[in-house]
Amino acid sequence: TFGKTQGSHYYDKWMNSFNRNLWDMIAYFRGEGENGQKFCDMLGKQIEVYRENRKHYGIY
Repeated sequence: TFGKTQGSHYYDKWMNSFNRNLWDMIAYFRGEGENGQKFCDMLGKQIEVYRENRKHYGIY
């Protein structure tokens, strides 16, 4: 979605700088509305995948 360089940068921020804290990551994207929206869309998609995977095990 972001390309290799920018994607790596955002991934590093998400995992290491902000310790997967959504509020901090959203604040980081302030002023970059389009990239912030892309990040939230990606996160939402992963939540959908996670929930679908749990259904296979009878966990809702």
